[in-house]
Amino acid sequence: MIEPNLRFVRYAMGKKFHNARLQARFRDEPWELDRETYIDLWLKDDAWQRMGRDSDSLSMTRIDPELGWSVDNVEIVVRSTIVRRQRKRT
Repeated sequence: MIEPNLRFVRYAMGKKFHNARLQARFRDEPWELDRETYIDLWLKDDAWQRMGRDSDSLSMTRIDPELGWSVDNVEIVVRSTIVRRQRKRT
């Protein structure tokens, strides 16, 4: 049985999964992650606790922006890292 706190976290992460998938669909980006895989990636090393919008928060990003959202092409990194990568590409 899942402990009560983890049950709430999994529920909240399910909502974040749904929003992320809809955002990818809106941007016409391929999405191959299922709900459980997405949640498990965030639960690994308690990364979900540092999720946010600040520059030192964690965010899921694609390793290769030309490819879709898949287990082999995503990583969870500090948001400032994503900004630096985007500046290098332009």
